[in-house]
Amino acid sequence: MTTQTTTAGHTDDIGTHERVSRRRVIAAMCLAAVVVFAVAAPFALVRSTSGNHTSGDEPHYLLTTISLAEDGDLNVADETASGAYRQFHEQTLRPQADTDTDRQVVPHDPLLPALLVVPWNLGGWMGAKLAIALLAGALAALVVWTAVRRAGAGLGTALLTAVVMIGTAPVAVYGTQVYPEVPAGLVLLAGVAAAWDRRHRGHDVIVVGAVIALPWLAVKFVPVAAALA
Repeated sequence: MTTQTTTAGHTDDIGTHERVSRRRVIAAMCLAAVVVFAVAAPFALVRSTSGNHTSGDEPHYLLTTISLAEDGDLNVADETASGAYRQFHEQTLRPQADTDTDRQVVPHDPLLPALLVVPWNLGGWMGAKLAIALLAGALAALVVWTAVRRAGAGLGTALLTAVVMIGTAPVAVYGTQVYPEVPAGLVLLAGVAAAWDRRHRGHDVIVVGAVIALPWLAVKFVPVAAALA
């Protein structure tokens, strides 16, 4: 009886330790996410160029987002003609789509605009940029989890690594820019973490989902998806 009591008590201690450890990991993940979001979010207010809140391919991704949100398709002809981009890009935008046809589709994969439809509906271009910052925070949190649960790193090391890697250049540069790099990083790391431990069937589903999603974020991620596969 004494042995059983001692064993039961030992089991309870282990269970309590595991629960505390899980809470500490979650707390570290939340801290990493908050720090990275706090670093990235203010840059959403910084103008990319004089008179423009976006530059490069950003306005074209947002045009597709507007088209998906308002028309449910990828045709940006009416958005371009109406100057829908001027709320975030004051200068005349040179179309990237083929203007010789009535159907104009920008030469970028559509998964990022699809992900930004809800943030766009909630907060326009600012909502879209802040959504990228949230994804950067989620990426930092996943770095912490992967480092601790998969690589066996200490909690402090994992937290510092996540904040330094995601909260500084080059990743932080994309923290509020409407580009697919941050979402792709999150998808890739989720796939790597799942592939690291494939004892559960759900992990294979995550890996397959990541392999499929990466090329739909950008065709340049096809080699990355192939490496993951």
